[in-house]
Order: sequence, then C-alpha cells, then structure tokens
Amino acid sequence: MKPNHAPEQFLEAAKMLANGNDPERLAEALASWARLVGLPHRVDDDKDDRDMLLAARILEEKLPYYVQDHLGLPTRDYVDAVLIALPQLIEFLEAQVRPPRKGNRPPDSRRRLCAAVCAEAWHHYHGKTEPFSPKLQAACEAYWQRCGHPETSKTGRLKNWEEFLRWAKRENDEEFRENFLNQLNDTTS
Repeated sequence: MKPNHAPEQFLEAAKMLANGNDPERLAEALASWARLVGLPHRVDDDKDDRDMLLAARILEEKLPYYVQDHLGLPTRDYVDAVLIALPQLIEFLEAQVRPPRKGNRPPDSRRRLCAAVCAEAWHHYHGKTEPFSPKLQAACEAYWQRCGHPETSKTGRLKNWEEFLRWAKRENDEEFRENFLNQLNDTTS
C-alpha cells in the first residue's frame, strides 16, 4: 500500500487511541509523524546517527579554525551561534546512537517511532501508557499499516507490538513528549 499522509487516512488509528476525545485532531498529528514512520527500511538504521555525530564533532573541532585561518576572516556571529549549539546537538546525537548488538538485528527504529507516537497519544488520552493493552497494540498496527507498511504478523498476532511499547514506556522521553504534544496542540490552530 502506498502511503497517504492525509489526516483522514489516520482516523481509524486516531479513534482507537483518542478514547472518544477529538480523533480528528489526533489524526492530523498522526499524519504529521507518518512521513518518518513510513520511511523505507534500511539495514543499518543507526548509520545516519553515527554519521551525524561524527560530522558534528568534526564541525565543533574545525569550524573556528577554518573561518579564522583558512578564510582569514573574523568569526561571524552565525559561526559563534553554531559553536554554542553544537555541544547540545552532540549530546543529543550521542543519546541516539545505540551500542552495537551482537548476533541479533537491531530493532527497527521505524517500529520504535510508531510505538512511541501511539504510546504518547494513548498516554495523553488515557493518562498512562499500557504496553500490554490489546487496544493500544491494535492501534499501533493500524497506524503502521496506514504509514504504508505491511502487516507485522502474518498470523494477526498484535502482541509483537508489546516489545516496542515497553521500550517507549521505558524511554519516557520528555523532549519527544513535548514535541508530540506541541504537534497535537498545533493542529487546533
């Protein structure tokens, strides 16, 4: 199924998550995250994170000298602004890079993001995240498929979302929650 990121395509999943509270607004928020959840799978999901971290570290080390020595110019305000922000960016990227795993494939980051989006919506409307909830697991599957992916289980076993939902609950990422809630609230304007 080719992904369609129109809010009405996510209304079914939104109804499952919204607990009777304004599923149209939630469908708009789900549509905004669908571009990321719907990305094609890559064998090494973490390569981009590692590459970005390396690039940020190189930029932090070499940018001041490049501007001053290579170009012979005084450091510009925008260079100072970048250098001030880089340590925070590097810290963020370091948190994104997962340690290498032996043997098993790393978890699919798209499924993690799908579970995180659904878990945040569930938490917002139900007051808590419930990884063992069959309704939340079914909402994850509905959202996943609406983002353009095939069924996660040929047998219809939705419990396979539990691992990803437990991960999302453990992460308890305040920055992600804030971004999600801002997106959810922005849909009302």
